[in-house]
Amino acid sequence: MLWDQHKTVGDKTCSGGIFIQDHNACYKYQIMKEVCLLVKFEKDISHNTYSWVYTGGCFKDNKPILYDWADTDVKYNFHDVKF
Repeated sequence: MLWDQHKTVGDKTCSGGIFIQDHNACYKYQIMKEVCLLVKFEKDISHNTYSWVYTGGCFKDNKPILYDWADTDVKYNFHDVKF
């Protein structure tokens, strides 16, 4: 997921986010900064096959994606996401 939305109802100060009056809610977003996967190589000699098996992520709580808070004044294109 390129971004993660966080909604807080009734937060009219909405620091770092966008307040939508009709919803009475503040929306804040985290955007993808880095992706890091741990994989292992497995060979099955009897079937003459091999595969890469996902074993987890590199970040806190074994997550594969590192997010950072988005700035409401910036248009993101995600070209600088590190893998």
